[in-house]
Amino acid sequence: MKADFKDLASARGFEPLFPAPDVEMIRRGDGAILLRSRATLPPYPGAIGHDLLHWAKAAPDRLFLAQRRADGAWRKLTFRETLENVCAISQAPLDAAQKSLGESVPFPRRLSLPDEYAALMRQIVENPMLNGETIRLDGALRMAPG
Repeated sequence: MKADFKDLASARGFEPLFPAPDVEMIRRGDGAILLRSRATLPPYPGAIGHDLLHWAKAAPDRLFLAQRRADGAWRKLTFRETLENVCAISQAPLDAAQKSLGESVPFPRRLSLPDEYAALMRQIVENPMLNGETIRLDGALRMAPG
């Protein structure tokens, strides 16, 4: 059985303070009442920075943030500058972790490069004498059990 939000309000003996939302009320046989909005919701952005990315592309030189300095001048950030700063800040912990991990490799003291992985793949495919179950490209790095 379907009813209206206004029906629920009048059945309880009060008038709502705000205009009634566009809500569908469904009374189930077990006594439960379901309220379902008839309004459609806009889609959520795919990620937190989606809106910033959109505006950095659509209007890169538009003002995003302004702050008055002590001398009365304004510090201004555009959408493009803000996106660049956000990318740099978010990349910093990843760079630090990668550097730390690379320094823990006995020899050479770095992580493998993409070209080295490509060369290994080429050898696996082309070398008819290659025989082995485990091929590592890790510079003897052994990760502690986590």
